[in-house]
Amino acid sequence: MQKYLQNTLFASIAAITLTCTFLPVSKADVTSTDKVVNALRHPYPDLRLVAAHRGLWGAKKETYQAPENSIRAVQNAASIGIEMAEIDLKEMQDGTIILMHDWNLGRTTDISRFCISITGGQGVDCFNNLAFDPYNNWGWNPPVNSILWDTLIKYDIKLTDQNFITTPFDPPATLDQVLQAVSTSKPIVLLLNIKDRQTAKDAWQIVKKYTNSYGTPAYK
Repeated sequence: MQKYLQNTLFASIAAITLTCTFLPVSKADVTSTDKVVNALRHPYPDLRLVAAHRGLWGAKKETYQAPENSIRAVQNAASIGIEMAEIDLKEMQDGTIILMHDWNLGRTTDISRFCISITGGQGVDCFNNLAFDPYNNWGWNPPVNSILWDTLIKYDIKLTDQNFITTPFDPPATLDQVLQAVSTSKPIVLLLNIKDRQTAKDAWQIVKKYTNSYGTPAYK
């Protein structure tokens, strides 16, 4: 099993195709992660597994509003018994792996507001520290692999919601942090969406250190 998972995780592109079934948000039983993983490996036509894409983050119900790829979005999905949460992983300049869909940080964080402080204005048009505009590709939008994790901490960078509004309780999360959070929450299967070989290798080393709240090793 471990060899199978390693081969899968080490693939240069780890992509997951899901059939999404939209269900009303409601209470559910605790998920058996072993049963979910077994169903993924041995699917049959009349079974539907629900996956929260980038976590449960865009829900209309205020209780479940959170930024995409945030710890809260994963916890939201687990709290109501959704079987899986798909999260995207990217590696920073110092090797820290964070939950991030884009290759750049402008759309989903408020880092553009600190452009002058972070760059010193050298060789970058900071547009007076205005927020990045993803619709017009206007403003500072640094690549994830050009920024240090310590920089996010130093400037207290936060995630933004679907309306590009900063949420004060949601900093970008590392893979370590989300696995730690899942280890004490209701069990949920995490689908790691990884698009480069080095991040896959480094993520595997992190995953091996954790178990879920039932004591099941995360690598399973």
